[in-house]
Amino acid sequence: MAQLLKICVLATALIGAMSQPAFADQINGNWCSANGKTLSINGSDVITPAGNQVNANHQRHHIDYQIPAGEPNAGDRFTADQLSDDEISVKIIKGDPPIEGKSEIWAACKPTV
Repeated sequence: MAQLLKICVLATALIGAMSQPAFADQINGNWCSANGKTLSINGSDVITPAGNQVNANHQRHHIDYQIPAGEPNAGDRFTADQLSDDEISVKIIKGDPPIEGKSEIWAACKPTV
């Protein structure tokens, strides 16, 4: 009976672990929007869609940075949250108090040959 109880507890734990959302390893990489913008993330070093290099606040599945002068939405915050190995959710946060814009889904860029 004790053996059966151990098996049930283990099975329940495994089922619970499998029902948790899966995160990709990390947000680092090259990301592409549906309208041709690109974002390159390597830790806190980011190349923005406008081609500028910035230092971002970096977490394993999230980055955010202040959009530099000369770019569209300059001064606002650009945020990206990783959804999977293949997708991130991107949005612009404007003003103080912050107002979140609509999020866009970007995909991992296809390798170029």
